[in-house]
Amino acid sequence: MKIILNLIGISVIFSIGFIVGAWWNYVHTINKQIERIDEYLKKENERFELIKGGKGDKNN
Repeated sequence: MKIILNLIGISVIFSIGFIVGAWWNYVHTINKQIERIDEYLKKENERFELIKGGKGDKNN
């Protein structure tokens, strides 16, 4: 009986570790995607301002 309880306890600990690891990976991935979107929008906004103001070439 004690062996079975130990196995269940170990399984629970590994399951919790797996869930925490998967959650951390999800949060990290979402944050990276948000950073990429922010960078893209910043570049597009600068490009739009250049085109709108006629201060530069489209390729800048």
